[in-house]
Amino acid sequence: MRVVICGGGQVGYHLAKYLSEDSNDVTVIDISPEVIRHLTETIDVRGVLGSASHPEVLEEAGAGEAEMIIAVTQQDEINMVACQVAYSLFKTPTKIARIRDQSYLNPQWASLFAQEHMPVDFIISPEMEVAKSIERTLRIPGAFEAFSLAGGAAKAVGIRAKEGMPILRTPLKHLKTLFPELEISIVGLIRSDELLFPDGDTLILPGDIVYFIVPTSDIPLALKAFSFSEQPVQRVLILGSGGIGLRLADLLASTKNEVDVLIIEKDRNRANFVAREAANAIVLHGDALDSDILNEAGADRVDTVISITNDDKVNVLSALLAKSLGAKRAISLVTEMAYASLMFPLGIDALVSPQAITVASILQYVRRGRVKMVYAIQDGKGEIFDMEVVATSVLIGRELKEAKLPKSAFVAALVRHDKVILMPKESLVIDVGDRFLMMVAPESIKSIEKTFSARV
Repeated sequence: MRVVICGGGQVGYHLAKYLSEDSNDVTVIDISPEVIRHLTETIDVRGVLGSASHPEVLEEAGAGEAEMIIAVTQQDEINMVACQVAYSLFKTPTKIARIRDQSYLNPQWASLFAQEHMPVDFIISPEMEVAKSIERTLRIPGAFEAFSLAGGAAKAVGIRAKEGMPILRTPLKHLKTLFPELEISIVGLIRSDELLFPDGDTLILPGDIVYFIVPTSDIPLALKAFSFSEQPVQRVLILGSGGIGLRLADLLASTKNEVDVLIIEKDRNRANFVAREAANAIVLHGDALDSDILNEAGADRVDTVISITNDDKVNVLSALLAKSLGAKRAISLVTEMAYASLMFPLGIDALVSPQAITVASILQYVRRGRVKMVYAIQDGKGEIFDMEVVATSVLIGRELKEAKLPKSAFVAALVRHDKVILMPKESLVIDVGDRFLMMVAPESIKSIEKTFSARV
């Protein structure tokens, strides 16, 4: 597939890396010679220097032959114009734009992105996607990642294994003996920076990053196996009130369980603005690295502190400071994931990567076949797929073993009529509407997309 990516920043770079590793023909447009040089020297892509909104630049990038244009520059207007030009002049079939300014996304102006006006097929709002990701993680104690699958029937959860957890050093085939009522499928382990596909003899060891899929109703039992208890979040302290902080406060206000939200903002004007916009939150003006301000906000009484300023160092240090004052859980936003391995030993419970979340949001529109949802994990070491079997699929009427899925595509569950069937038997006959939930290694993605594609 030919793809043109507009913008070579962190999101554009990671997206180009994923797609080029899948043997796609990727061209990246950027206005910075240094960015283009870095891209072309480190990954297998072609670089074009110039503004993505200019027709001649898009033409040079091959927009006329491309199947998809993904506009993720730092400016919303350039992203929108790039999609418009690609559609009007080059008839590019699929157009994806990153839109950060929420005024464009107001439902009142929904017709703006209609085909006859500003033809953008899919819109990605990074601030909203990151806020949603944090909100999902907040609901599951101990998790550093959590995704809803199959319309909410199941969840994929990432947890870091620690000493003292009952689930440690027990062959997975014996989990039912330890926890007779537990319905869980361990889909992958990250150990020594590698993705491992478990079998019945696999042992979970301290330090392993464990990904599992579980029916949503069984979340409390799954957490118990990892020494966590499901308790509703009641009090949250947000450090930083940028776009993500404001969206997160709104999301927490709209949930069924009442959550007390406190926000600390260093900029006085921004603090005043957020105080007006987030009527449900208490906003304090001050420095997140000031222990007096943290004490005033009641850091010792909060369930979770979420540090999401625009400075990685401030996020990590302020979260650790709040935790030292008594906060039960710390979540930090970090743009440089190279430092991730250092954060957990320090006491950070979960890291949020805006670029990884944005890339995962875009991938669901890029992946072929009947992909309902896809989440890239641990910087692309694997992807969790939610695949649907459609009426024209060649899989219908076949037993699971006849699908001949690659070994590095682990089927964790099948969802049929909202019923979650964990570790389906190979004799199971595939039917229309079945949803396959699986962990897939990068080298097997193409094969899985082909297997689940619709028959013409």
